[in-house]
Amino acid sequence: MALREETMHRNVTTRLAEGGGNAKTVLMSHNLHLAKDFDRIKGNFGAGPGGGRVPALGTFVNRMMSGQIFSVWMLCNRGRDCQPFSFCTCEIKPVKGSLNSILSEIGPALILPLGNDSPLPSLLDSEMLVQMDGQPGVRAAITDQADAIFFIDEVSPLRAGNPSFI
Repeated sequence: MALREETMHRNVTTRLAEGGGNAKTVLMSHNLHLAKDFDRIKGNFGAGPGGGRVPALGTFVNRMMSGQIFSVWMLCNRGRDCQPFSFCTCEIKPVKGSLNSILSEIGPALILPLGNDSPLPSLLDSEMLVQMDGQPGVRAAITDQADAIFFIDEVSPLRAGNPSFI
């Protein structure tokens, strides 16, 4: 896990240097890899990004470019994913009281900015359960980790074929 995260550190550092000072970069990854301050997240996630030996990619980049990072976490409440590990479930079940289940009461999909100038409930500033796909979830203050949430109540794996809306 540490080797994988260090490889991502090197790749991102190289790409940022190639892009120059004014370049914009977008990284897409699992929320925990992009956590701005992974040390403040609590949970039973095994080794986690970096294997407990090196910082998660998001934490690494946030330290390197403090104040210049805008992080969006995608959260869901239920459905199925395409988990590659046979020992993990593909089913995502709602977890009562989690941030995900609370967001599902607002609507089936939303984008929620977490900036200081938006009227946030104090709930988002406090440590609470955040469900991560089919995993047990983590405890974190979401405002410490992300600048916005992209939420979809029910998700499913990508499917090949011709979508009906095209």
